[in-house]
Amino acid sequence: MNIIFGDQAQHIPDNYTLLELDTFRAASKTKTAYCLIPAVPITEFPILEHLVECHHNMIDAYRGRNWEYVISAAQGLAGKFNGEVDSFYQDIMQRAMHYQLNPPGDDWDGTRESSAFES
Repeated sequence: MNIIFGDQAQHIPDNYTLLELDTFRAASKTKTAYCLIPAVPITEFPILEHLVECHHNMIDAYRGRNWEYVISAAQGLAGKFNGEVDSFYQDIMQRAMHYQLNPPGDDWDGTRESSAFES
């Protein structure tokens, strides 16, 4: 899986599949991470648009605290996109299961705190 951040996502050729992953906050800056998939299996071409839409809906559901949808979508998307996003799907599913039992505070917006990037 190739990961890119922020504005780099605007310069990706159309023959790649681009999926939003997480938004990170360090200090007062935020950056969004994207997964760049260079080749999708030919068997997924007929449903690629649906898979991408399901992924985007899962990200929206995560931010909207719809944990059941996040878990269901992550389970259904596992193995798709050459399995390149499976570690992310496992992670977001675990986060959703955690938040079902321990809801985040009212100020939670889905952004993850990080010290991993500068500038």
